[in-house]
Amino acid sequence: MTAAPKARGEAWFSALSEYDLRYTVGYLIWRARAEDRQLSSGTSRFARLLVKLLADPAFALTQAATIGAEATVADFVTGHEAASALLPSEARVLSQAFATAAIVSSTSGKAILTPEALNALLTYRTDTPVYGELLEFATDEKLIAELVPNASDRSWLVLAFLHSAATSRRRLGGRQNIERAREMLSSARNVSVETPATEGPENLRAQRVMSSILYDLAYIDYLTERPSAAREGFHASAEAAGKAQNSSGYYMSRILEYLVGFYDGEVGADEVRALLEEALGYFTKAAGESPHAERWVMNVHAHLFDLACLTGDTSRAATEFAMLQKDPWVAKFHRLEKVKLWQARFHLARHAWRQAVTLYKSILDDELSRPAEDLVREGIARDLLDYGAALAALGSADLARQVWQRGLQSSEYACGWPWKTQIARRLAQLDSWSKTPS
Repeated sequence: MTAAPKARGEAWFSALSEYDLRYTVGYLIWRARAEDRQLSSGTSRFARLLVKLLADPAFALTQAATIGAEATVADFVTGHEAASALLPSEARVLSQAFATAAIVSSTSGKAILTPEALNALLTYRTDTPVYGELLEFATDEKLIAELVPNASDRSWLVLAFLHSAATSRRRLGGRQNIERAREMLSSARNVSVETPATEGPENLRAQRVMSSILYDLAYIDYLTERPSAAREGFHASAEAAGKAQNSSGYYMSRILEYLVGFYDGEVGADEVRALLEEALGYFTKAAGESPHAERWVMNVHAHLFDLACLTGDTSRAATEFAMLQKDPWVAKFHRLEKVKLWQARFHLARHAWRQAVTLYKSILDDELSRPAEDLVREGIARDLLDYGAALAALGSADLARQVWQRGLQSSEYACGWPWKTQIARRLAQLDSWSKTPS
């Protein structure tokens, strides 16, 4: 790995207007692509200017201070995409520069490009490789040591980016990725426990990171059929978030603690609903300032929708589904596959069996054509349970049996435990019906 460029002084970029900082990258991309189409050979000079601009960490730092993290990250992603097409050998340099900017920003007086903000803005961007490249540089302890003189700052920052890398790995799904994520998180937790506590903002930052690490370790327990351990872990994460004065982290952990309890029969639907509505009030107020909170407004509405579907409250389900269809986070991150799945669940809740079958078939056909070992997506057992239920309601018992059997074969690393028990019960009912004399 080549040494990362140090962030230079921001004085020159600070002289740019907000308009310049907001639109220069887009202008250079437009001119570079137009010029590249006209050239028979050689590289567009605008492409070189684009790379030169984005390869200076000071530009991202100035942008973030002026136009915020979200717009800065958006420019980085589109700039990286353009550079990958026009100057592919230079694309990783942009990731290196952005990682440098994030490290410097995270330990500055006005932290903006923090690990938490980048995770919220990039972890769901499956259309680009930039987050993986960025984390490769941002988890380099030598690079952090070069850029961050304070030892306590270095300590929490290494843990924060390591946590982000582990979370990214966990979201890929499958036994190997999840076990590797567990190893990374366990190592980070142990390092954090062994690090002496300090006073002041560094300690709050370390506690926030610890809360996040505990959250993801609990989430892995949730995925891998250990509900009691998951609930304990989410509870510990919520306590750590409270100590760190991190209300977002507190509510995120408490919601999962309650949901796991609900799936495990230990927490009632009314308790879950009350917590979700309390959390929705908090996240709605915070959404204008935090991309993390914006995503959790959507998540809370999704949980309220699911709770309504599972408890037969079709009126509340309709209200929540209407909210989800116009959710700004879903639109911004092009997560229309989520809307399709919610629509299928809504059809099922309303006993619109034929519409449910049609949607579930389109959602699941590709996965059902793969070998059983590829059924690793989180929640796939629930989707197969629901698909089979709709098929059975239409009288397609044999097809329902096939779908449910695939559900039982889905990965034990994909949060199948709340749903596989129900699948087994449905299969037993099918078998008993088929043996009943007519």
